[in-house]
Amino acid sequence: MRALLFDTDDRVASLANVIKPLVNTHLIEQLRADFCDPPGIQVGGHDEDPALKALVKKQIQEGHIKSKKQEFDELVPRCQKCFKEIKESDLGRRVENARNKLIAHNEMRTDNGERRSYNPKDFGLKWGDAQEVVLAAKKLVFDINLLINNSSYDVDGFRKILDDRAKHFWERVERA
Repeated sequence: MRALLFDTDDRVASLANVIKPLVNTHLIEQLRADFCDPPGIQVGGHDEDPALKALVKKQIQEGHIKSKKQEFDELVPRCQKCFKEIKESDLGRRVENARNKLIAHNEMRTDNGERRSYNPKDFGLKWGDAQEVVLAAKKLVFDINLLINNSSYDVDGFRKILDDRAKHFWERVERA
């Protein structure tokens, strides 16, 4: 959990390593340019007036660029803030603490004269923390994907479709 969230080693694809470069103005400008690049636009209905057709196309593109710039400029600080909130949360501190203690104590401890591995409870972690980490990072992961790849996924809608199909399947099984 900790490596995926907070690891800063250059070889790790962590959220920390994705967020960290978002202070580089050159990178931000490149990401903004890609994010705001207007899609191919086909204007119909003005075949007899190419100048009007070009004007309509230009206005559509300018409107697209303006709205995408605003969205991008809200998205960058939102990603940074969300990461900071996760890192500084009680859960984030517990995950970081567990990792530090495991590394410091070589992942083993002596208990009543016998060597045993640490239990997550030894560090304040509890059942459900892994799911909580995933849920806490979900929005951030999808916002970062939107920021960098300019694409998004309707995971909740996809999940609803899967649940509906499963329900339909089990209803049919019960009737059979």
